[in-house]
Amino acid sequence: RTASFFLALQRSMNRVIVPVGKLKHDAFRSYRGQRKHQSCRGFVDGDLIESFCELDLALMEAIVA
Repeated sequence: RTASFFLALQRSMNRVIVPVGKLKHDAFRSYRGQRKHQSCRGFVDGDLIESFCELDLALMEAIVA
């Protein structure tokens, strides 16, 4: 249950927050080697979740709405 809550929060943050350099979060956290590309799915990005506490109140409300 907790993991699904944080995954939903992460998805909402990805929709609302404009990343630095306009690089999508999924592209930033994906692995790209010479032979294969592994997308990031099924895990909670703790750095992104922690950054929620540093946002202003209006942006927090937009994320959880």
